[in-house]
Amino acid sequence: MIKEMTGTFKATEEEIIQTINSICTSATLDLQVWEKLKQLKYHGKKVIGLFTIAASEYSQINKNDPFDTGIFDVLWHLSDFSSGTPDLNFWNEVIKTGEISPAETIVIDRELEIFPFSSVFGIRSIFLDDQNRLLNMITPDEKIIRDISTYLEKEFPEGYNKTLIRYAETNKEVITPEPYAPLLLWSLLPEAVPPVVVDKLKLLGKKERINFFENEKDIQDFNTLPYDIDTSSVFLGTTYENGALLKDVAERELDRILTNVNSSGILLLYFDKYRPRIEPAAIINVIYLANLLNRQHDPVIRENQHFVEKILLNKGWEHGTYFYPSPEFFLLVTFRLVRRFNNVISKAFRDGLMSGLAHRTGAVSNPLELGIRLIISKWLGINNTADRTSLLLQRIDRPGFQWEASPLYSLPSAIGSMYNPLFDAAIIKSAL
Repeated sequence: MIKEMTGTFKATEEEIIQTINSICTSATLDLQVWEKLKQLKYHGKKVIGLFTIAASEYSQINKNDPFDTGIFDVLWHLSDFSSGTPDLNFWNEVIKTGEISPAETIVIDRELEIFPFSSVFGIRSIFLDDQNRLLNMITPDEKIIRDISTYLEKEFPEGYNKTLIRYAETNKEVITPEPYAPLLLWSLLPEAVPPVVVDKLKLLGKKERINFFENEKDIQDFNTLPYDIDTSSVFLGTTYENGALLKDVAERELDRILTNVNSSGILLLYFDKYRPRIEPAAIINVIYLANLLNRQHDPVIRENQHFVEKILLNKGWEHGTYFYPSPEFFLLVTFRLVRRFNNVISKAFRDGLMSGLAHRTGAVSNPLELGIRLIISKWLGINNTADRTSLLLQRIDRPGFQWEASPLYSLPSAIGSMYNPLFDAAIIKSAL
């Protein structure tokens, strides 16, 4: 072999040997790879190692940077086999040893050239640098849930209403308190909200109405942000259904909401005649409140129900809505309505929810969107493996909540988005 290399590299045998020894002497253990092997072992996987270098090179590397090969259940040296590379003959020999079962084996390597050969025998493969796929392969489901739970237990009590604003043009970030996300979460997934947070949200029931922002400065900064029917209906509905708001307050505020319509009878988002915005997701939340109060037959509710049913069935939500960049948010509030009033809500809502889910399943999406689809799928009795796989593959290797935050609200006037990772975490925990 050395003689062949002298001709290829136009160097003497001594120079070739000296170069090889120099490489071996400087070689060190890849600690990231070693850590992943430890995790595989820790989670009960059988780990088989294959060294493709010569025994002399292996000895030199181990001498320079010793490591414990006891992590391997089986350790092979390629030189022990008749094949010089991990090709078809190699895999044939390996399978005959009985140490591996192709259907239960995964090959992990940085060298892409070996994967086609192993695939012939039905052996799955993961490229070592594909961190997300490898991360999920070595992490049991119960550990993923445990990590999310630990993150929520630690962060939720103080951070439940903290939303991150990120401006698109400058990338400037500001954290501001807002009650909408935790109130909606309390209604959707009451089991996800810790008692200490529930107590704080119940205190809101002492008010008759709330703004989207908690701080007066934020309201002013956003050009005196008006009160809106979306925040109002989620606040009224959630506190009333949890016994934290008097019915006559909810009734009175619903009356106020139902007078806030345009010339077509469609509910306006803001209580401000100079901002004639329409938000279909908000209208669904108003319909939810009306059903809670047995006011679903009100003419304004009926008119607006027909309006959003058509949007739902004709997929007018698939590019997001005014305040919500994600199509899934519209499906989420529809799901909230259908699940709570399944026996009385119109068939158009149920059919629209199912067709909307079918339309979106498998679409390239952020973690929150995937979590929402999985929650809806679970409720409808659908085994949505495609979105579950996509969600797991978006995990990142970090402590706490192992997904990037997803945009929850848009800020059309300020050109930016708002993020609430705790909302994401609670949704994803329930989804998984």
